[in-house]
Amino acid sequence: PVVPNKGHVIVTERVAPFLPVPLETIRQTDEGTVMIGDSQQARGVDESLELPVLAALADRAARVFPQLRGVRVKSRSLRRSSRRRMVWLSAD
Repeated sequence: PVVPNKGHVIVTERVAPFLPVPLETIRQTDEGTVMIGDSQQARGVDESLELPVLAALADRAARVFPQLRGVRVKSRSLRRSSRRRMVWLSAD
């Protein structure tokens, strides 16, 4: 049977090319945005955002790729918000 699986993806603003080959959990698009995602949760149909999951994804990406520190990311899906809000990607 097919069951729903929840995941989180972070999409950054456009940045200079640094990742020529997509990896399992991160890839850079031709336009320059970076897509970061590595969460899979058996939660059924649940569209809520979990900040701890997003924070862990952002922290790991910024540690592996320091050039991502300070890059802005969308804070909400455009389906759920009429405005584009941005936050900063950083690692402590």
